[in-house]
Amino acid sequence: MATPAIVPLSTYAIPNRKDNASRVPVNMLNQQHPEHKLYEEAWVSIDLLHASGIRLKNQADRFLVKRPKELFDVYQERIRRFTYEGILGTAIGWYISAMFRKDPTIDQPDTRDEFYNEFLQDCDGGKTTYIDLWREVFRQLTLNRTSYVLIDLPSADDLKVIPITRGDEVKAGLTSPLLTCFDARQVINWSMDKRGNLNWILIRTDQQDQEFLGDAINNTIWYYFDRQEYRVYQHKSRQSVRADQSFVLYNPSGDRMDSSPMAELIDRGPHALSKFNRVPIRRIEIPEALWLANRAYLQILTHANKENEYYWALMMGCLAMPVVIGQQDLTNVVLSEAGFIHLQDPT
Repeated sequence: MATPAIVPLSTYAIPNRKDNASRVPVNMLNQQHPEHKLYEEAWVSIDLLHASGIRLKNQADRFLVKRPKELFDVYQERIRRFTYEGILGTAIGWYISAMFRKDPTIDQPDTRDEFYNEFLQDCDGGKTTYIDLWREVFRQLTLNRTSYVLIDLPSADDLKVIPITRGDEVKAGLTSPLLTCFDARQVINWSMDKRGNLNWILIRTDQQDQEFLGDAINNTIWYYFDRQEYRVYQHKSRQSVRADQSFVLYNPSGDRMDSSPMAELIDRGPHALSKFNRVPIRRIEIPEALWLANRAYLQILTHANKENEYYWALMMGCLAMPVVIGQQDLTNVVLSEAGFIHLQDPT
């Protein structure tokens, strides 16, 4: 008996192709929806401002504006001293707390039904409650305006005994739905019909694996869903830790050999909602007027720059500024870490 067509939680894939190619160019998989192109940079910046801390400080040049004619060394020192209060994270946290001050009331067909009670306490197979999942959805809506929830079923691949009857599937827990929340930055491409229903959707995930005493491996996986099936494509590349990367390989046509890598098709099949002819992902979106992070974005950038300018001026005000009077040649003389004022001799 063949394994039932039940999709594992970790399974997703690529934009639909009419052929059954097992290898697809990475640049084709990475094609982006116009909306994703429009907001991608803003999503990254908003995420950094929300997280603050070391991640934000490591990319301070992304937010700290260089003043006209500002010396390079001065600008680099201002970047090194960059600071930020984390007001976006505080504001979003307050709204989440206010929204979920009391847990929402969920109407169940039967409060004694064990199926619903178990699902509400563990909706993703990782002990996440149904309310906590929607708390994460609300957080993503305030930050990115859009959130995506995958409706999935457990996999039968790891079972020692293959279920044959419906009763076997229920007993093995294969009929219990699982929900997974995806960030808007991960969903890079999609298509909708005229009523706003998804025709297909593409999700990209990136992670880095480190080999002991070896190179880091970048592992990129594309998960594609349409109304009938899912596909999974994977591409692995090594990020060398060696310093002798002074050469580039070219093919006979003159193109770089690493310019168009290929992704391998590693899995495909019908998904959990294929018999309903529906993409198993819910796209949740709020009006742009309610996108809190976007409405505060420019003000936060201004606040961060003014705050750092104030702290820089305060620091400079605490440094002694030498005043040199006369015609001395001070070209190769370092008089202070801040500089000096050179005045001509009035006599």
